[in-house]
Amino acid sequence: MLLLLYIKEDAATVRQPIYGLLLGNALMIGLVLILRLHDIAPLPDGKLPDIGFIDEMGWLMVWGTTLLFATPS
Repeated sequence: MLLLLYIKEDAATVRQPIYGLLLGNALMIGLVLILRLHDIAPLPDGKLPDIGFIDEMGWLMVWGTTLLFATPS
């Protein structure tokens, strides 16, 4: 959607939502880093939450936003 907006508008207009995504992703990564400082409590069925999945999602958020940020240049 942002790339279609880039075709219609100029690069400065498209960068505004990308900056918002970058800030939101930085906030989420900061919250996950705080979450990792706490002990992991087991779920009611005895299983542990998959923290590795949260790490992978964090890397995907950073990678995707970096690509969006670099594309409209």
